[in-house]
Amino acid sequence: MNNIDKNIYTAIDANLNRAVEGIRVCEDVLRFIIHDERSLNFKKLRHKLVDALKDLNASILLNARNVEEDKQKFIDLSSEKTRDSLESVFKSNISRAQESVRCLEEFSKLVCPENSNISTELQNIRFELYSLEKEIFPMVSLYRKENSQ
Repeated sequence: MNNIDKNIYTAIDANLNRAVEGIRVCEDVLRFIIHDERSLNFKKLRHKLVDALKDLNASILLNARNVEEDKQKFIDLSSEKTRDSLESVFKSNISRAQESVRCLEEFSKLVCPENSNISTELQNIRFELYSLEKEIFPMVSLYRKENSQ
């Protein structure tokens, strides 16, 4: 594997982790705070995401992981250092997941050009995230309003 390929796999690994983590936070907002069974939609989506990339060898992704040399891993904007509401937790994490899935969609075209099903499945997952955001965000806002009195 040349450095270009390795770096692409590094980006895929980072974005897969980021997307799964963002989806998990959204799932936990619904599961543990709002106590809504629609948390299962996020759980299913997490598994669907991992399954979409199952053809990528896990050891290739792990070997491409390069946390030690990532000079930007601890550079957070001030807006990333605090959350002022449940809405901001949900919004920042669903956005993180959407952006990461878009990156996965693009990079998958480079490493699996013969398998357009992967990028198509990732596109479907991204649009499911958009739909879930539209459906769930008002519920998160309503929960906070009802519980802040």
